[in-house]
Amino acid sequence: TIAVTGTHGKTTTTALIGLILKTAGRDPSVIVGGWVKALGGNACLGKGPEMVIEADESDSSFLKFSPDIAVITNIEEEHMDHFRNLEDIQAAFRGFINRLTPGGEWFGCSEDLRVLGLANERIRNSTLYGFNPASSLVSASDIMECPNLKRAVAFKAWSRGSRLGTIEMKIIGRHNVLNSLAAIGVGLRLHIPFAVIARALGAYEGAGRRFDVKYEDPQFLIVDDYAHHPTEIQKTLAAAKALHKKRIVALFQPHRYSRAEALLGQFGLSFSDADKLVVTDVYAAGENPLPGVTGDKVCRVIKSLGHKDAVFVERARLTEYLRSRIRPGDLVITLGAGDVGQVAGQLSDFLRNPENQHNYPCHPFESIQGKVLLNEPFYKHTSLKVGGPADYWVQPKDAEDLKKTLRICRDHHLKVYILGAGSNVLAPDEGVRGTVLALTSPYFREIRLDKGTLAARAGVPHAIFIQQAIRQGLGGAEFLIGIPGCIGGALAMNAGSHGQSIASLVQSMTVMDYSGFESVIKKEAMSFGYRSSGIRDAIILEGHFSLVSSKREAVQRKLDQYSDYRQVTQDLKYPSAGCMFKNPKESNCSSGKLIEDAGLKGRRIGNAQVSLKHANFIINLGGASSRDITDLIEEVKKTVKQKFQVTLETEVKIL
Repeated sequence: TIAVTGTHGKTTTTALIGLILKTAGRDPSVIVGGWVKALGGNACLGKGPEMVIEADESDSSFLKFSPDIAVITNIEEEHMDHFRNLEDIQAAFRGFINRLTPGGEWFGCSEDLRVLGLANERIRNSTLYGFNPASSLVSASDIMECPNLKRAVAFKAWSRGSRLGTIEMKIIGRHNVLNSLAAIGVGLRLHIPFAVIARALGAYEGAGRRFDVKYEDPQFLIVDDYAHHPTEIQKTLAAAKALHKKRIVALFQPHRYSRAEALLGQFGLSFSDADKLVVTDVYAAGENPLPGVTGDKVCRVIKSLGHKDAVFVERARLTEYLRSRIRPGDLVITLGAGDVGQVAGQLSDFLRNPENQHNYPCHPFESIQGKVLLNEPFYKHTSLKVGGPADYWVQPKDAEDLKKTLRICRDHHLKVYILGAGSNVLAPDEGVRGTVLALTSPYFREIRLDKGTLAARAGVPHAIFIQQAIRQGLGGAEFLIGIPGCIGGALAMNAGSHGQSIASLVQSMTVMDYSGFESVIKKEAMSFGYRSSGIRDAIILEGHFSLVSSKREAVQRKLDQYSDYRQVTQDLKYPSAGCMFKNPKESNCSSGKLIEDAGLKGRRIGNAQVSLKHANFIINLGGASSRDITDLIEEVKKTVKQKFQVTLETEVKIL
């Protein structure tokens, strides 16, 4: 018998252990306190020898079990309608451990000080799991929450100092990493191969009322969760924040008057990740009301402790209230052990009705002919593969559509970000407020021969530009091969390599200012510098280039030469933005040489790394966050400054 108990995480941990045993072909019996998709309910009767049970501590009924293996996830001051004080709670858990069968073993979370204290009493054999390998025999490292904004978590699992492998799961939150570590520990104890354990954990899709997605469309995500204790609430909202939605709207129903009274002072700090909080009436759960203990009081205490947008709404008015307050980009989450989940269902049903969609205008760009996306993440469009969502992502159809888009942005006071190929941009994990204008439609990718010059619009990729030049019998732009990006970006930053830059080729540029006025800038009026065009407050629409007549064979030889050089010297295996730093004016050394001499090659923060192949490349090893990269940039700049008194400046635009 395997019994799982603790203040939080019992259901998930029990279900995970049960699924591991099922995946291993052991056909266990499993009893869980919630509906689990993988089990087809909250229990299953198997023919194997193992039974996995969720053991309830709330009324001390877990003291009726005598398991062979036990798990204690955490111990908190909870269920004070049954226990007199914290000492009573700890005594009950101590008694639970003492009920292990001879030779039995229990697994405890080292992140919980009370569990750690019980382990130190050495009542029975114990194995600790947690984030710190110094205090845990089963541990996790390299945790990635919501990689690429997916509802997922990934981490590397370790046992007794040896790396087991990578776990990728379809549930979110660091608290679920801990639940998984408990399940891994039990699985290993039962001699189940790690590969089987990893496969089982990867297949787990969650339990009912545990970040239970009720509705999702491009505008809204509606979630129901059982969390009702301050710690559970804080961890659940922290996990939700990792999804980087525009706004988190939390609806909290306090559970039991006795619990609300006992934990009143702790609720205030639990909702810091909720942008808007709605508190409703206490769910009695059979208790009689206590004088002065109300949902309104809970709300007032939370506001007094610093929450900027908390409001009390009676239970009967909740659904109507939310219908009129939610807006596109919201993650709405109902929290509580009572009937508040019904509101998530009612709100979901309302949003599923097409007739109600007009209540939430998608965006102010209805008249735009091009493509419009809401809350579109940068990671889908940048070479670094990082970055959260922009409020609006507009791909204008043509120049007139671009003018119209700029006018709408002015009228709605929306900040504008211009994006081409996304090769020279680092967007924050939380995304940006405003509008991204992506010049990627077919119009902006047109290229033509015009009166002896090659005219290319802003969205033309460098490789296409070079290919078209070759078709016309022209050369001179070969140095652009391998530089990530498109013509608009190359002109904006005067891209170059091998001692050449695009400034030597351009004869004129067509630009549009932010009021929509177009103008042509001749070569003599340009002020190109190192990685700079001098263009300010304008959008580059097109460039006219003077190239030289060249034989295809000669151009191809040079392209092969440059491509071979890049293959040898640059890290092209992983996502990057190319060279991260400009070469400094105050040094004869390149940025890459300075970074290498500073001993920073291979330096890693999270999953961002200074390339071992080219020190001026920062690469995304997979699942890196924007924060990982910006922290690494700052460390590189600081170290180079300390060692060589040289200030590095990024080529990449950091939003």
